[in-house]
Amino acid sequence: MILKRAMKLFAWFLVAMIMYPWARASSQTSVVDFSIFTMGASVVPTGTGSMTIVVGQPLVEDVQLGNLRLESGFVNNILLGSGISITAAKPESVLVGVSVPLGFRLPPGLTTSAESLYYRKGGERTFSSVSVQRVGDSIAATIPAGASTLRGIEYYLAFFSSVGYQRFPQSGVDTIRVRFLQFASPLTLDPGRYRMISVPADLAGSDVQSVLEDDLGPYDPSRWRLFRWEQGRYVEHPALAAQLTPGNAFWLITRAGGGFDVDDGRSVSSLSAQTIRLDTGWNQIASPFAFPIDWGERIANVDVSPAYFYDGTQYQLNITILNPWEGYFVENRTGSPLAILVPPVEAVPNLSGSPLPTSKDDEGYVLQLSAASQPGGFLDTYNFVGFKAHARTGLDRFDLREPPAVGEFIRLSISDGGLFASNFKPFPQEGEEWRLVISSSLPGQDVSVQIAEEGTLPEGFAIHVLDCDEFAPLSIQNGSFHIQTHEARSSRSLKLIIGTEQFAELHSGGIPLVPLSYALDQNYPNPFNPATTIRYQLSKRSRVNLEVFDLLGRKVKTLVREEQVTGVHTVQWNGTNDAGTPVASGMYVVRLRAGEFVAPRKMLLLR
Repeated sequence: MILKRAMKLFAWFLVAMIMYPWARASSQTSVVDFSIFTMGASVVPTGTGSMTIVVGQPLVEDVQLGNLRLESGFVNNILLGSGISITAAKPESVLVGVSVPLGFRLPPGLTTSAESLYYRKGGERTFSSVSVQRVGDSIAATIPAGASTLRGIEYYLAFFSSVGYQRFPQSGVDTIRVRFLQFASPLTLDPGRYRMISVPADLAGSDVQSVLEDDLGPYDPSRWRLFRWEQGRYVEHPALAAQLTPGNAFWLITRAGGGFDVDDGRSVSSLSAQTIRLDTGWNQIASPFAFPIDWGERIANVDVSPAYFYDGTQYQLNITILNPWEGYFVENRTGSPLAILVPPVEAVPNLSGSPLPTSKDDEGYVLQLSAASQPGGFLDTYNFVGFKAHARTGLDRFDLREPPAVGEFIRLSISDGGLFASNFKPFPQEGEEWRLVISSSLPGQDVSVQIAEEGTLPEGFAIHVLDCDEFAPLSIQNGSFHIQTHEARSSRSLKLIIGTEQFAELHSGGIPLVPLSYALDQNYPNPFNPATTIRYQLSKRSRVNLEVFDLLGRKVKTLVREEQVTGVHTVQWNGTNDAGTPVASGMYVVRLRAGEFVAPRKMLLLR
């Protein structure tokens, strides 16, 4: 009996919660995008015949999810779209920094309560509210001037009536475009430095002349240049196919530096998603909105790379948040053109910065290779190789290609069926190898490469760097090695081996694993008759001259005159001159000249 009465009381309790909108708190409303609220009550009988109803305590004051409203901790079923007709008077657009008056016409005689207008800047995740004025059948409200920005404005009206909770528009929000006569880009270009730019606004004129020439003057490649990657190559103005419309990015370089502004435009509509179209391969893109967007979320299910950001000296890779006015490179690896939908939702700030590969990602070992050049002072810091538990042979999510180079540069690339900035392989039994390419836009660069490890190197493994051009090992000292570039836009080829000693020797291509020095050993036997063996050592690929002279300095025999690779070499002299005639007994001198190295040895021929 007690239980039946308790259940009946509890039923009345739920009806009361559903039917009494006055229980709504007067606080600000927040829209909840990805949450689920549950509520329950338990009936606890007691020995005295009374009962206790236990209800969860309030979590928040007032939130909305679909047609459920959590009011001061209680779930209230609300009626949307009840057929009430509301008309709104609003401006199509307003100037930046100007307050926005709004008016709403209600059906005659409709009784309302708790009227509020909720507004936010375009893309924001939460709303603010302002009070409204009800005069007769009209409601008036004003959105503060601070909300009128290049992001645009979103708003909705909410109130209670005799038929329940009402909202205008019935679902979603309405928007107001914000216009400007002139708006200065927040970007500042350093003199002579490339910067990738974009314009997150709809302009009356989006061609290059309308946007840039009023600030930079008539197009003159000696003063400023604008170009873009289109259909697999760089195209310069005036041959560009694209204009400065939302979502497009361009390279801009000026001799004087400074900034630019845009004229006669308005905010991009946040009523619906914008489309970024990607050709196959590399694309220069930007946030189409005047707020950051989450690029990582957009490409979660497609084979498109994270973004690359150029900071004026080098590319930063693995960027997942695109900021307005900036530009980025991304790679479409699907083999077909794509259309990426970008919803008008501001990205949550990435407080950790660029998500660079670490050993914590997928249980791995990471080797970072950071190149710096002198005298140019160029950098290429973000290059990664190593092992990942879930990496696979061939292209996978751990492998990021190098974007197209721009301007003067030093570049370290991992060559594996293409040029990569990041290339990981499964954990091996004995070891793995990578081809490295170091290139520079300037000649005569002394390149220092710093090596930083993260994670645990498999037992018995060591790191070897081999110079394939000089056919010599590179000495790693204090975590770095050095190499020279020669001609402008030339490249140097290296091999990186991480593995056991046996694996390294097997895959070294004959290059010694330990650095050698130039040396000329004593011939043996000595004295000799009729022949002797001469042994010498080269520390790198060199032009070698090995010659025999008599004590008067006259050349007797040329034994070697050719380029030879690093390592130990031997040659025999049979006691004859260049004509093949045997020479007399006596003392002779053999001299090795290899590069700048010169060394003599005396030999005694006894007949």
